[in-house]
Amino acid sequence: MKIPFLLISIFFVTVTMHTNAANVTSWGSNNPQGYTSQLIGRWALLAVYEKGQNLSNNTAQSDYWIFKRNGFIELREGEAPLKRSYFTLSNRKLTIKDKKTREKRHFTIKYIDQKRLILILSQEGVDHTYNFERY
Repeated sequence: MKIPFLLISIFFVTVTMHTNAANVTSWGSNNPQGYTSQLIGRWALLAVYEKGQNLSNNTAQSDYWIFKRNGFIELREGEAPLKRSYFTLSNRKLTIKDKKTREKRHFTIKYIDQKRLILILSQEGVDHTYNFERY
């Protein structure tokens, strides 16, 4: 009698238990709107890495990304002028489409919390890691 009861109990606990396995972090939710609410705001670009090597050396304080609620993003990277682009989210994928050139960059959200954001950009078999901090 104890064994069937134990098996049924384990089954119900397993089925009804909420899992956070698909979340990027426990801070956010598991849907694109949750990621969007986490992304909204100004992020300082700290560094860009390739295979553990810092490509950006020390980024200027003026390098930043601003995510806005209406799906727009403002980017300032290096010597380039301010760019206004669009962003979309699908699961853990962030796509940024340049407003003028229509060029797309596809990022994977590796980590996000209230202070830090880490994005992975895969281009031509090479992964670039973008580290951001909220300010």
